Amino acid sequence: MTDTAIKTARGFHTAELDLLSVLEVVIARSPKVLKNGLPNLAFFRAANAALHEPDDEADGVGFVQVEFWLTLARNLELLANADGQLVVTPEADQFFAISSGERLLRLRETWLAATELNEFALTPELELPALKKGRTVDVTSDVPVADRILEARRLLVDVVSSLDAEITLAQLLRRLEREHRNLFVNHDDDSSWRHTYYRGIRERGGREDVERDGSWQLVEGAVLRLMCTLPLARLGWIDYDPQSDVITPAGEGGLTEPSFEVVVQPNFEVVALGDRPDPSALWKLARFTTPRPEGRVRTYVLERKPFADALGRGEPAAGLVDFLAGLSRSPIPQNVRFSLDDWATLSERIKIWPDALLIEAEGVEELAKVVPEKLLQALQPTQLAGGHYAVPAPDPGVLRENLPPRRAVLDYSRRLAPVINPTEGTDLLAPREELHLRARQLLALVSHSRSTDRYELDAELVTLSSQAIGGEELLRRLREGLSRPLSSALSLAIRTWAGEFPRPYAGGAEVLLAENREQAELLDEMPEFRRWVDRRLAPGVFLLRPNGTIELRKLLEGLGIELRKDARGR
Repeated sequence: MTDTAIKTARGFHTAELDLLSVLEVVIARSPKVLKNGLPNLAFFRAANAALHEPDDEADGVGFVQVEFWLTLARNLELLANADGQLVVTPEADQFFAISSGERLLRLRETWLAATELNEFALTPELELPALKKGRTVDVTSDVPVADRILEARRLLVDVVSSLDAEITLAQLLRRLEREHRNLFVNHDDDSSWRHTYYRGIRERGGREDVERDGSWQLVEGAVLRLMCTLPLARLGWIDYDPQSDVITPAGEGGLTEPSFEVVVQPNFEVVALGDRPDPSALWKLARFTTPRPEGRVRTYVLERKPFADALGRGEPAAGLVDFLAGLSRSPIPQNVRFSLDDWATLSERIKIWPDALLIEAEGVEELAKVVPEKLLQALQPTQLAGGHYAVPAPDPGVLRENLPPRRAVLDYSRRLAPVINPTEGTDLLAPREELHLRARQLLALVSHSRSTDRYELDAELVTLSSQAIGGEELLRRLREGLSRPLSSALSLAIRTWAGEFPRPYAGGAEVLLAENREQAELLDEMPEFRRWVDRRLAPGVFLLRPNGTIELRKLLEGLGIELRKDARGR
C-alpha cells in the first residue's frame, strides 16, 4: 500500500470516527428537535467538541462538520425524530455492522444525492440572506438550487478522479474557474446590468451582495474549497494536506486494520485506547453504555438503563459481557462483572418467544418430576417463574420420540382445587404457596395485588373482562375458583360492574329504587343495608331512614357501586 493510500484510508477512518462521535452525542443527550427540524445549540456544541478537529465557533460561524455529518446520518436513516427527540435507529446498527468499504460507498452515494445539503450555506466565508429558514432559495437569488448542486458534485468528483499527479488547491480552483466557470452560477451574461452582483450572496459580515466581477474565487472558490477539504477528502476521493495546501489523487489499496483496546475500570468507565479504534466495535460498545465522546479520550460508562435497553433489543447479556471482555486485555473487575450479571438478572425477566413450546404447571406440580427426564434433556428448556418451562418450538419428531405413548403430561380437563378465599368486602385472599396457573389467571382478570397474599377487586378490570368473555362466564369462573360462595356484597359488586345490574337510585324522598329483583334481594340480605331501611314499600323500593341516602351512598361506594341521581333513567 502506497503512502497516499495509507493517508487516504486514515482520512476516511477519521471521518468514520467523527460520524460516530455525532451519533454518540445523540445517544448520550437525546436532544430535543426544534421547529426548524434541527437539534438545539447545546447539541451542536457538544458534537463539535467531540470531533477530531473541531470547528471554530467564533464570529458567528456555524458548526460545518456537525451539520454535514448530521445531514448524511439523517439521509441514511441512522437518526429519527421520536416524540420531539433525536434518537438513533436500528438502521444505525446495520450500518456499522457492514464493512468499512461498504460504509464508504454508502456515505459517498448519500452525499452525491443529498438535496437537503447546500454547500453554499455551509461555507463560513459566505452569508446567504436569500436562503430562507426552510433552506429554500429565493427566486431572485443566485444561490444554486438542489439539482444544480448535485450536478456540480458529480462534475467535481469526475475532475479530481481524473487527476494523475498532485496539485495545489489554488491550482485546482484556477483550473475549475477556467474550464467550468458556470459550475454553480451562469456567468455568460455578466456584462448585463441585471447580473452585476451575486444576488443574495454576501461576504460574512457584509451589508451588500458581492459583485460578480473578479469575485469567482471569493464565492465559488470558497464553496469548492469547502467541498474539497470536507466531503472529497473525508470520503476518500483525494488526500488533502492543509499545511501545504496540496491535493493528491487517492491511491489504490485497502483500508487500514483497526488497532486498539479498552480498559474497564472499577468505577464502571470503559476507556478506549489506540490510534486506530474499530468504529464497528465502538458503536456496539456505545449501544449498551453511556458514551462520553466530548473528551480527547473516548470514554463509555456502564449503566443499568442502557444495558437493559440493549437486552430489550435482543442482545444476550452473556454476549455483551463476552464482547467487553474480548476488547480488554485485563479481566473485567469483579464488582463490574457482578453488577452486569445482576442487571441481566433483573432485566431479562421479560422475553418474547414468537414461536415457542410452553410447558406449564396447572397446579402445584413439580415439572422436573412430572415431565419425563428424557424430554427435558432433549429440549434443554428455560425455567420460568412459577415452575414453568419454555423452549423454542421443537420438531414434532423430537416430542414423539421422547414423550411416552398415550400419557398426557398434564390433564386440562380436571378441575383444580379452589384456593382463592373471598372476604366480606371486595378483597380476595390467595396464599402464594397454593396459587396455581388458573388461579393466577383468574386473579389477573378481576383484581390487582395489594400485598403478597391479598388482592383487591378492580371495577375497571371486571368491566373489561366481562366485555371480553361475558359477564356470566366471568361469574362462573369466579365461583369455581373461590373456596366458598360469594358474599352478597361481593356478588353485588361484581355483577353491577359487569353490567348485569343497573346502578340503584337513592335521593329525593329518601327512597332507594332497585329495578332488578335479584339486585334488590341481595341488597335486602345485607345487614348494613337493612339498618338504614325503614320498610320495604314494594319489590325493589325501600323507604329509607333519615340520612339513609348519605350512609347508603357511602356503603355502596365502598363496594365500587355508584348511585345514579335520576330515578327515570339507568
